[in-house]
Amino acid sequence: MKSNLFLLLLLLLGSCRSKSIREIEFAFGEYEFEHEIDQLFAATKDGGLAATRYSFVGAHKKLIDALSSNADTIERISPSDWDQIKEEYTFQKATDYIIREAEKHEWVLINEAHAVPQHRNFVRRLLPALATLGFKYLALEAIGMTSKGQQYDTEIEERGYATTRSGFYLKEPEFGQLIREAVQHGFEIIGYDQGSGEEREIMGAQNILKQIEADGKRGKTLVLCGWDHIKEVETGTYWEYALAGRLKEFTGEDPLTINQTQYYERSQGIYEDSIFQHVDIDQPMVLLNANGESLDVERNTNWYDLFVFHPRTKYVEGFPHWIVETNPITTIKLPEIMMTCPCKVFLYAQNDDITKAVPLYIHEVNTIERRLRLPLNQKEKYKLVLSNKNISYLIE
Repeated sequence: MKSNLFLLLLLLLGSCRSKSIREIEFAFGEYEFEHEIDQLFAATKDGGLAATRYSFVGAHKKLIDALSSNADTIERISPSDWDQIKEEYTFQKATDYIIREAEKHEWVLINEAHAVPQHRNFVRRLLPALATLGFKYLALEAIGMTSKGQQYDTEIEERGYATTRSGFYLKEPEFGQLIREAVQHGFEIIGYDQGSGEEREIMGAQNILKQIEADGKRGKTLVLCGWDHIKEVETGTYWEYALAGRLKEFTGEDPLTINQTQYYERSQGIYEDSIFQHVDIDQPMVLLNANGESLDVERNTNWYDLFVFHPRTKYVEGFPHWIVETNPITTIKLPEIMMTCPCKVFLYAQNDDITKAVPLYIHEVNTIERRLRLPLNQKEKYKLVLSNKNISYLIE
């Protein structure tokens, strides 16, 4: 053991004493220190790539800055135009309204910006109520298909969690949490992404339907995909019809399509949507008129049914408020740890295989102190890996 490292064999997590602390071999894989992503960003100027990497390690402020790095400035709509919108439309709580609407549909499709974990956090909040409405399947663009038409990772339900090899975006902890909660509520996980261009949309819809039909169509389906894949009618692109349009064509069912990618925060207001710049909310909302129709300024108003307005992130002890709302910050008391930093803290469920599992949360610290604060579900039992890449400890 290195001379500059000293770790007492005691840890208090909530009211539970640690069972063991031992040195282990631990590979970061594609998880990185923030300074490594900073260097990548500086070298490539690729804000999307950097934002994705920041999202994997919970660096929310940096990912929002990265997404805004190459953005054009947007002029907000005039105060009079905003006043007119407010006369015709009112905000309603998004979760409540979506659940009411979902009851009328066999299919719900919701999109995400792949580098924004807040979008997955919102979908996770819908799962318990959707399960009670008979939703049985969670279809994910993030899980692809092999050339033989079999989805990658067919063991998620049995295992109870995604692995870092289940899919590229599934390495992000909020995505991992979404998978865990879906399994806990009885959802069957369907991967479907295959092909490219127009063929991709057709094959994706066919792959979803093939798996549901093989299962005997035992429930309703929630689909989470990126950006424009939830457009219901002709897209005006080389796709012709997106995934939602193909599902509508093949099933004869009208899906509920929910857009999350229009109204959410950027690093500064000047980079935000012209309407969103006027908005100040503290929870996800939908903006509806008296007929229950969503505010829709798209070129084709038949593309989407609803638009979710997400609140700008507030930080509680450095953690996004939308994480803390479901996982309160809890103190992990360490008697004394002396370890070269920066260090990563990887949080896992008690029964996770740490060589495979997507962590519940990842947190970077520059100093090791007696009180480590992390967002935790206090009803669960956990284990931690503390690592600076040179040396790692498993704390159970």
